[in-house]
Amino acid sequence: MKAFIPFLFVVVLAVAAYGASEGPNNPLLAVDNASVGTVVWTNPNNIYVSDNLYASIFTSYESVYTHYLKATNFSFSIPTGATINGIFVGIEYNANRNSGVDYTIDSEVKIMKNGVISATNRSDSVNKWPTVDTNKTYGNSTDLWGEDWTAEDINSNGFGIVVSAYSTSGEEDVYSSIDNVRITVNYTGGVTDTCTPPASGNYAVNAADNCQWLTNSDIPGNVTINGTGKTSLYGNWTFTGLGNSIAVFSGAEFAIFSGGRINGR
Repeated sequence: MKAFIPFLFVVVLAVAAYGASEGPNNPLLAVDNASVGTVVWTNPNNIYVSDNLYASIFTSYESVYTHYLKATNFSFSIPTGATINGIFVGIEYNANRNSGVDYTIDSEVKIMKNGVISATNRSDSVNKWPTVDTNKTYGNSTDLWGEDWTAEDINSNGFGIVVSAYSTSGEEDVYSSIDNVRITVNYTGGVTDTCTPPASGNYAVNAADNCQWLTNSDIPGNVTINGTGKTSLYGNWTFTGLGNSIAVFSGAEFAIFSGGRINGR
């Protein structure tokens, strides 16, 4: 099955603009890091997925800061040349107590760039960790966490997040747990070299041709997008023939981003 896009309709569609995102991605590596605090996270590799298996700490009649729980290797594949617009971090956590003198709160939530922990702290030092698993988001679509980013920085295994908590136990033991940590990155642009228009005839995008198109190009024939391929248009397409069309088959994707436009002659 295909969706046939008449040329006039596509011209109207081109006024819509939006950015791309990748994620939420889960880490492939998580460890306890003793750069801060005194309490060790047990089973740090339990945060790879949301599955009710936890990295955890235990507090009994004391007030403590934890080590960092450090998560890296998020397996991003942001296209080269992309502009990084914002970073979201999601943490799924809980504590068995959250009232009076028995509770846990954030101490530090910081991003890592090329293996170095950033100075910017996005922790919530007010709200206590809830007693049921809850997903909390840190950052937003325009938050760069005080850093300048390239696609290579995000794709690096040294890109990640560290979390430290403050836990106090005055009357009851406190068990605090993190189930999952994940990151989503918003971006625009980027270059992939698989979008090459033919000199004549029709242009086909197949499953192997996922690409982002930044340049202004003349398109001599019809465009067919099939398989599971995606074409992201940031430049201008100018159709040089008469009655040109774009056909998007089921499973494929065609997206027009800010600056992208389709013209006819």
